[in-house]
Amino acid sequence: MTGGRIEIHGDAGMHLGAEMRGGEIVVRGSVADWAGAEMRGGLLRVMGDAGHLLGAGYRGSEKGMRGGTILLTGNAGNETGCAMRRGVIAEVDRDDVNRVGPDEEVRRQ
Repeated sequence: MTGGRIEIHGDAGMHLGAEMRGGEIVVRGSVADWAGAEMRGGLLRVMGDAGHLLGAGYRGSEKGMRGGTILLTGNAGNETGCAMRRGVIAEVDRDDVNRVGPDEEVRRQ
């Protein structure tokens, strides 16, 4: 995905947003394993839990997430951000998950 917006009402399967380069994906539910794997840009909002290897690199790859932002309101599984080089994975309050636009950065408070 290089642009645009996708909104999912419910849970999403494996590899959602993998290798994403831009745009925005909003999930009003949970995501399975490998969400945002090797992501390079864009914004992935998850209003629920995430499976294992969120923003990680695929097996055998030395490169995980290389850019973009993942906002998560729930819990994340094992090896979140494994081999991650750049980008942001942040656990946020449900009220804050909608305050960040696709071209804005998450700032530490």
